[in-house]
Amino acid sequence: MAENRAKCAGYGFAAGTDAYAACMMQMDRDADEVGRQRQRAVGQAFQNMGNSMQQNRPVTCNTSYTPSGIVGRAPVGSTTTCR
Repeated sequence: MAENRAKCAGYGFAAGTDAYAACMMQMDRDADEVGRQRQRAVGQAFQNMGNSMQQNRPVTCNTSYTPSGIVGRAPVGSTTTCR
């Protein structure tokens, strides 16, 4: 607010006048618009990030074990494939 007061006074508007009030109101509106633009930019960045992540396929891996043929023994080998 102090910065806006200084700007409006710098434009030659005297505090307490309608022109000064209009200047302050315009400064407030401008700040609100900048905030909305930033929110839109952040939202767009998150949307872009989500779109990028969706293009990457999830990886599914399956492991199959080759049994030893003897109960109670560990598997002889295993194979893992991922797609």
